[in-house]
Amino acid sequence: MPQGYLRIEVYNEQSLPVSNATVTIFNGNLMVRQVVCEKTDAMGRCKEIALEAPHPSLSQQSTTARRPYSTYSVEVSHVEYDTEVVHNVQIFADIGSTLTVILREKKGETPGRNENDLGEHKLFTGTGRTYA
Repeated sequence: MPQGYLRIEVYNEQSLPVSNATVTIFNGNLMVRQVVCEKTDAMGRCKEIALEAPHPSLSQQSTTARRPYSTYSVEVSHVEYDTEVVHNVQIFADIGSTLTVILREKKGETPGRNENDLGEHKLFTGTGRTYA
């Protein structure tokens, strides 16, 4: 199975790196199957993560009913901040991508949860699934 690569950087609202944040990646947007869980380093970064993606030939076809990329949901949490979730993170085979996540300071005892959906790629016109 081909793979693409995701780098995640986590900062606070003052653009300072957030270390020791938990980064969890789920397959698809339903957050059903956890793929990987990592911690950020002192610079707010996770190591590069290899994720399954469709064959790169799909992204070279102008008319395809199948997505030429895989989608993942990324959840970032830390005890001092609200949890951030980003849906529809797109991973193309053989391509490295960087996702920057900004954590908001939590208000009160219980952290909030903020969800963002990146949506489909603007050039994708099909309605099919990534894999048959």
